[in-house]
Amino acid sequence: MNFCPNCGAKVQDEQSYCGSCGYDLLTRAALAPSDHIAEAPLSPRGLGWNSEYIVTPEGILKVRIRSDLFVIPVVLLALPFAILLGVTIQAVSPWFFVMAWFLIAVPLFDEFKWRKLEEMGVLSPDELAALLGSLAIPWSSIRSARLRGRMLWISSIGPRLRGSMAFDEKEVPALERTLSSRLGERFQRLAPRRATALRSNLPALVLGVFIVCQLLLVMAAVLPFFPGEESYYASILNSVKQSVTYAPVVQQYRLILLNNVQVALGSGVPGFGLFPLLLADYNTGRIIQVIAIQANVPASLEIVNLFLYPHTWVEELSYAVAAGASLYYLFNWNATSIGEMPDRLKRSSVRLSLSFVCVAVMLSIAALLEVAEPHLGGGALLLWVPLGLGVILSRQRLVEILNRLSGR
Repeated sequence: MNFCPNCGAKVQDEQSYCGSCGYDLLTRAALAPSDHIAEAPLSPRGLGWNSEYIVTPEGILKVRIRSDLFVIPVVLLALPFAILLGVTIQAVSPWFFVMAWFLIAVPLFDEFKWRKLEEMGVLSPDELAALLGSLAIPWSSIRSARLRGRMLWISSIGPRLRGSMAFDEKEVPALERTLSSRLGERFQRLAPRRATALRSNLPALVLGVFIVCQLLLVMAAVLPFFPGEESYYASILNSVKQSVTYAPVVQQYRLILLNNVQVALGSGVPGFGLFPLLLADYNTGRIIQVIAIQANVPASLEIVNLFLYPHTWVEELSYAVAAGASLYYLFNWNATSIGEMPDRLKRSSVRLSLSFVCVAVMLSIAALLEVAEPHLGGGALLLWVPLGLGVILSRQRLVEILNRLSGR
């Protein structure tokens, strides 16, 4: 029993073509016996942030896709669009401009990276090795390699290198056999961890963020104020009333939507977004407590009243989607393989940007509900009917969108 040199599938000695990929096995049979490799075939190709990694008989070849200076034109291309968007809606938060630029620049970077990968796809390994920035890492210099799922981490000496790369699922068996035979004890096959599964589960991340934020909001609404806090949040409440409550309906909608969009974009900064989101929920809880004190009712009653209305749920869920999507990207930004790059919806960067398009739609609906509810009085509870019907009628589509954003 042998293996196909192209895809790693098992083949019999008498086969002329691989039954899995159609590779011409007669070419392999024509080689001299001394040219045969006893171990698993050496063909897997992995993708890192700006490098392609090719497993060769001599070791791993690292090929830089583009010059690191390539980031500069991407930044310059995305910047005017972010500024134009911010100026158009009169944004004042710096987080808005940072995230607007990020959501444009990162998919743009991946698109240009894919264009270059297509150009490199016609080159042989020898031609790739001759490209500027290519680095050959012999097996003897690889200090350790760890494989979990389809992600590989290596560290080497000689040229000192630490790198991570994503492989296509079908290449993992051949990759594992190759690493095991070449590296021996220096190779580890890591079992999937529960935490790893959570990091790759967008709905679970969104739900986790939502629960944590609501717990903080409730705690901020019921726990006693620190010295000076009550007067501070009372002044904020009065300022909001002056600028929003008594403004025309269209102006109310614009102000509410703009504020909520800026909170969502601040929540979406990868790695740091949870901090402004938690701060926003803490502030909301404190203002709820001020409202309860001024109305001479328990804060718990104000919390129940707040969550009776649909705009609260849509708004809070949209923030959780923004923060959850940014965490998902942070954990999986480098998990797109070469085989997945042609499908733009499988790129982590594109899924992140599309998540924020969904957030923008949700916030638009939430702002509309928030403006309408005071004018309807108790009848505002009836807004649950069209909102619920909309969710029910579009639930299949919503599941499909969520699955696409999760890469499933």
